[in-house]
Amino acid sequence: MGQRILLVGPGSISKKYMEVISSLEDITTVGVVGRRAQMTKDYADEYNIPHYGTNIKDVANRAKPTMALITTPNATHYEGVIESARLGLDVLCEKPLHIQTEKQEKMIRICKENGVKLGVGFSYRLLKVMQYLKNLIESGNLGKVLVIDARLKTWRKKEYYTQSSWHGTYKIDGGGPFIQQGIHIIDLALWLGNGYREVISAERFNLYHSIEVEDHGYGVVRYGNGAVGMIEVSTVTKGYNFNEVEITGTRGSITVSFEGIVRWNIDGREKPDIKEEDDIKSTVFKRLLLDFKEAIEQDREPFINGESGKIAVDFVNELYNKSRNVLKVRDDYEL
Repeated sequence: MGQRILLVGPGSISKKYMEVISSLEDITTVGVVGRRAQMTKDYADEYNIPHYGTNIKDVANRAKPTMALITTPNATHYEGVIESARLGLDVLCEKPLHIQTEKQEKMIRICKENGVKLGVGFSYRLLKVMQYLKNLIESGNLGKVLVIDARLKTWRKKEYYTQSSWHGTYKIDGGGPFIQQGIHIIDLALWLGNGYREVISAERFNLYHSIEVEDHGYGVVRYGNGAVGMIEVSTVTKGYNFNEVEITGTRGSITVSFEGIVRWNIDGREKPDIKEEDDIKSTVFKRLLLDFKEAIEQDREPFINGESGKIAVDFVNELYNKSRNVLKVRDDYEL
């Protein structure tokens, strides 16, 4: 059984989805909805999408989709999910589900009330190394988990923020790298740690970029499984570009990135050889789309459903509330 996608949000991230969709059987994009008419038409022409427009209901009536894929900016996910659900479409929403806890809860409720499935794009959970690590923890082969640390260190030029009307804003992004660039590694740490009990402490800094939110920060967390750890995120660490999660149990420690195992020292176990395809993002998007397609056809929950996908944002919002106001310590210099 094929799935017919209504794409809501013809922005940059959607192009990666379109690349993946073109390689899949029984999944086609039949309509695209955007805010600007001409840009949306140009996008439809570029990807040979037969129906396009600026109104979800109108395009859906013409395109006859079976599901919606929401790839708009963070704070605008709400409208796309709600309207698609009320049209009876199963909805796959790019991460995060939303920037506000209350709106996430309403999105989940509306999807349930309309009998449609809701998936969230925390796709890096589907990497082989993350699946292996989850099984290693839950099987007890790492012993009692004591520490889970997560780090996102990357670099954004000032133009990344100054040339965008919404990057680096509370209104649309929802904050800085805690909720934007670092949300995937935060989601993974929370997933591996069975959620969280509390944010113990948090500090946020504005070191370089002229934005209202943090560009660097730290949080200390107590996870659901009892472990503690630190989460560090940054868009000012020039020369770095990595996501890592480090886990220590009573039987040893392991550090993993999206690319695989970085460090390994576990009693009595040899380091496994886990390899992914070269294009990690295409790989996880493909697995996400196929899982959602199977969830529809098998009438089961998606691997990352609404309830599971909301936890990372709930955590970040608690962290933001726990921290002081962003401490601005910028100097006038160039990197």
